[in-house]
Amino acid sequence: ELNQKDGRWITILAMAIFVLLSLGAVVFLYYQNQQLKTLLTSYQFTPTPSASSDPTSDWKTYTNPIEKFSFRYPSNWKIDISSENGDVNKQNIIIKLTNGDAQIQLYANMMGIGGVGQDYQGTPLTLDGVNLFRYKMTGADGKTMIIGLTDELTQSLGLFRFDGKTYGFSLSYPINLDKTQEETNLEKDFDQILATFKFLRASSTPISSPTPSLQPQQY
Repeated sequence: ELNQKDGRWITILAMAIFVLLSLGAVVFLYYQNQQLKTLLTSYQFTPTPSASSDPTSDWKTYTNPIEKFSFRYPSNWKIDISSENGDVNKQNIIIKLTNGDAQIQLYANMMGIGGVGQDYQGTPLTLDGVNLFRYKMTGADGKTMIIGLTDELTQSLGLFRFDGKTYGFSLSYPINLDKTQEETNLEKDFDQILATFKFLRASSTPISSPTPSLQPQQY
């Protein structure tokens, strides 16, 4: 049997072993921590660029020098600004965008307008705070699809007025593209161009934003 003296030595030995194991664990954890710090210091973080939430952020910007409005458009559309100043009276301004057989036409300060009004079916659309309708129809030739803006759905010429001036915005493309991916992309481009459109008003100029009605209007 173990005597009392032997029991004390066993207790002391066990405590010494426990202390040594604890010190060993502390030293190991310290070493691991230092290794991790060294690894993190030497590692170069390269931030991943985030994708822009605005699909039009890399588009080109056009600003009209006469009517002072602007919009952005994608590089796959070719712009024609040969009539951006209008006629000798600075009226009937035309900006054209073409993409293959498709064309977007923006008319501003239109004068001498004629034609017979017709009824349209359209969905509400806001253009820089102006309440309008977006319509889609087959052209008179039966071969062209036309998407446009109007402020009236009854007896309309497919135009809209803002601050006393008449505008005409439309997209046209061959009807054989209808229901294809290309047709979908063309209409998407048109809608996104309209979403970037801005009337560049001076801060002192009151904003006129008429609410569309279903009553006939004279242009």
